[in-house]
Amino acid sequence: MKQQATTLFYQGDMQAAIPLLQQLYTANHSHYYYQYLVQAYVMTKEYTKAQKLIKQHHKDKNYKALFDMAYVAKAKGPWLV
Repeated sequence: MKQQATTLFYQGDMQAAIPLLQQLYTANHSHYYYQYLVQAYVMTKEYTKAQKLIKQHHKDKNYKALFDMAYVAKAKGPWLV
């Protein structure tokens, strides 16, 4: 399943990759799958899901969570008016 998920991701088929990545991440909460899943959510403009995943993954709210949230915010679009 891991190879299939990453292959679909790199082929740009996020709709097929996301469910597989969700299963893999849920099974072991690996940072490896987390990164793919956040990127897949951003690429499909599912920003709320990306932000929720970031908050769940970084429960200690360390600096990495801030970088990931900034990545999503930048992808979402201009927020300064």
